[in-house]
This record gives sequence, C-alpha cells and structure tokens, in this order.
Amino acid sequence: MPKHYSREIKEQVLRELANGVPMSQLSRDYGPTPVTIGKWRAEAASGAGSAGGRTMEEVMKENAYLKRQNAFLKKAATWFAREAEAPMTGTRSID
Repeated sequence: MPKHYSREIKEQVLRELANGVPMSQLSRDYGPTPVTIGKWRAEAASGAGSAGGRTMEEVMKENAYLKRQNAFLKKAATWFAREAEAPMTGTRSID
C-alpha cells in the first residue's frame, strides 16, 4: 500500500533536491523512494497539482471570497424559505 506524504514534506524534499541533495540521501532522510521523489519532481515541473499558475495567496483570497458568498447565499435561502412559509396577510379572497 502506498504511503502518503504531506505537502510540506514533498515541498521540502523538492527544495533540497533543487539545491543539489542526491535523491538517495533524501530517500534515507525523509522516507519516499527515489522513484517517488522523481515523480514529485516531474509533477512539479509539469505544473500538475498547481492552482492554474496562481500563487497560494491568490487561491486563498479566492477561497475566502467564495466562503463569504456561500454564507450570504445560505442566509438568503433561509430568508426566502421563511417568507414562503409565512402566511400571507392583507390579501383578499375572490368570491
């Protein structure tokens, strides 16, 4: 069964790899096999798993904005649901 490594470990391994630390040493220090480290390097080079070229700060800003929008929409849906359930007052029936 494959072992999963945290994003922080992957980033640290890739930083050290970029600084010239051999894969075999990184494998001994952090645990993933050299093949796994090679896959991580290839993914990083191709941009796989990235946020479409955006920085983490941009992604976090967008996430916060979307959370605010979602909270507003939930409140609006609740308000409209209450309005729909409330008895209509001041209406006349047609005889």
